[in-house]
Amino acid sequence: CLLLLEWIFNRWQPLVGGLYMRMISATAAASLNLLGVPVRLDTSSIAAGFCILALDTITFQVIYECTGLFSFFILVAAIAAYPASLVQKGWGLLLGAGAFFLYSTLRLIALGVVGHLNPSWIQPFHLYFMVLLNLGFMVFLWLFWIGKVRA
Repeated sequence: CLLLLEWIFNRWQPLVGGLYMRMISATAAASLNLLGVPVRLDTSSIAAGFCILALDTITFQVIYECTGLFSFFILVAAIAAYPASLVQKGWGLLLGAGAFFLYSTLRLIALGVVGHLNPSWIQPFHLYFMVLLNLGFMVFLWLFWIGKVRA
């Protein structure tokens, strides 16, 4: 399953990844602006695999890893491998995709707020806390789904 997802991503990267990254980045940028954190979104480099969120204090280069896309792929593979019905797997994938979209948007919003308040905190916050949170969120979703499947 992971190999298939990787092949699909590599084959249609600008469409699959770009659309996902563009939606998450645009939602995060709009949310940050509503929160009073001025940000400008530049999606002109989506085809190259990134977009830019420019705050007054810091500029973020949002790449696929920032959107949780690869952690979502691992969740898809874990759901596909689990012994459950196709309907249960479908619900897991549908709800997992929505949860990852919301989580990834909130993750970029949190990074934007931290970058706005204290740009020097970005590096440790991003590298240590957010990377572990990505993996933890994926495992939480999978275990939550397993609990619902068994119920």
